[in-house]
Amino acid sequence: MLVPMAVALELAAFGAMPEQVPRHVRFAGPPDAWWSRDSWLGFSAGMTVFFAAMILVGGVLLTISPSGFRLRDKEATRYWTREENWPLMRQRLWLLIAWLAGLFAIYLALSLGVFALAPSWGLPHWANLAVMVGGLVAGASWLFVSIRRLTTLPGRGARR
Repeated sequence: MLVPMAVALELAAFGAMPEQVPRHVRFAGPPDAWWSRDSWLGFSAGMTVFFAAMILVGGVLLTISPSGFRLRDKEATRYWTREENWPLMRQRLWLLIAWLAGLFAIYLALSLGVFALAPSWGLPHWANLAVMVGGLVAGASWLFVSIRRLTTLPGRGARR
């Protein structure tokens, strides 16, 4: 559901774009290469779907069998890979992976949209860098907290 929302964000950004948008910038500098907004839309939508699909394929590989599933906590690994517990862990992993794919698609759509619109909106050169780094930090934090909560043994609560 979030991937189509990301593509909708890209379409909304597309409607606000001038005919030429940045394709490349040097680190926190002004754009040094341009392309048409149609090319941007194809690239942006393609990358969003591609990366979301990669995350989902990784999820398939991760959840095929408990044999490749490892946690730092050996006791938790033994518990969650038992035959009776693996179906619940697999379900939890799929939910996490689906959210990760969707949130990454939204992040990518916002990041690419800000990148393309920054010059026409008069944003400073570092605005896209701030969106990208902020999104990565927020996403990584969410992922690590989610994994910790997901894999905590029943009755233990979240450890610190």
